[in-house]
Amino acid sequence: MSQFQIVIPLYPDVTHLDFTGPHQVLARLPDTTVTVASMGGRDIAADGLTFANLADLSKVGASLRVCANSELEKRPYGPTGLKNDYGLNVEVIPVEDSGSALTIKALKDGKCDTADIYSASPAIADNDLVTLTDPKALILPQNVVPVVSQKVDEKAAAVIDKVSAALTTDELVGLNALSVNKQQSSSEIAKTWLTSKGLLG
Repeated sequence: MSQFQIVIPLYPDVTHLDFTGPHQVLARLPDTTVTVASMGGRDIAADGLTFANLADLSKVGASLRVCANSELEKRPYGPTGLKNDYGLNVEVIPVEDSGSALTIKALKDGKCDTADIYSASPAIADNDLVTLTDPKALILPQNVVPVVSQKVDEKAAAVIDKVSAALTTDELVGLNALSVNKQQSSSEIAKTWLTSKGLLG
């Protein structure tokens, strides 16, 4: 068996240069085996070409290593859910910091193949990480939702609605970056953002 096993996953409408160039280079490395795979080993069509005779991604190599809090083992979107919905064998590498600095370091150091990180974390862009999609909706959407007393009047409720409408995921990532990277206080961040949106006079 080769010392290095490299798997290149293909998906519908993949860009040819995303894998053909790297495949050519990696396949020439000594003591290295490169496998091109897709979910279920299905043929993949892209830009007029069809790539066939692919390996089944769920059966290639060892388990996929995921850096995450140990509780991921019992989450619906943990190893059991990933096996049932995507056919993946997953090993959880415990890193108990909820997707923060230690998780990022473990991922970049090669201790895992992927990681459980909040999508609003600025660390994703800061470290040039790739966010994986979940076409089978294994992970339920998580939204920032205001919870207020029934005593809140209509005027206040209208203001809260405007804030909710303006607070998109991209905006949230930017605000988190001000907190994490620039260490700004929550009050300073909120005041600046609300002012910029015309929600604070």
